[in-house]
Amino acid sequence: MGKFISKTQMIIENLINLTTQGLFSFVGVTTKKALKKSRVTKNPTPENLIEITVMTYATVSLGNNYQNSVNNRRVKEENTPDFQAKGTYCLPMGDNLILFKHKEKEQVYLRVYPDLCCSFKTVVKRFDKNGVEILDSQWKQIEAEYFELKSSNKEHQGVEKEIKVNNYKIENVKYLKRGDFVINELTDEIIKKLGI
Repeated sequence: MGKFISKTQMIIENLINLTTQGLFSFVGVTTKKALKKSRVTKNPTPENLIEITVMTYATVSLGNNYQNSVNNRRVKEENTPDFQAKGTYCLPMGDNLILFKHKEKEQVYLRVYPDLCCSFKTVVKRFDKNGVEILDSQWKQIEAEYFELKSSNKEHQGVEKEIKVNNYKIENVKYLKRGDFVINELTDEIIKKLGI
């Protein structure tokens, strides 16, 4: 009897062996948990905001070297290319710098650079626990009041325009495409919610 592997394991193997780097069409679906109470009123977070779903469709760059990318940006901004990246909670799984594995857990991540390319179209949609869309005009206030705020690496990188890098859990990668290479298929529900 042959060895069976899961769909996730097949995706991991395909990405580890991927020789092509560069621009990919990407769709990721993640969840964000809110703080227990409002920063402003100190009242408990409303039930519908306890966890939100974030859907992202974008053109992203894969396989980049973070330190080199920051130093390239520093050169463009006429600064000395002397940035040294610090270690993180995960390590590369292959030479192509596309997949990373958590140092202590059995968690695999796709490393995505959303700003190292010209995106033809980026769509980010957020939905509350009841599936109701949170409009961009509402999100900034909701985020400031109920969610953990991300700090910028701009100062640490010593650049005007920050090099952003996101690690997506492999199970949250719903679609990835470059030419004939395709990972996963989008459901009708995701296509409809993203409006793509």
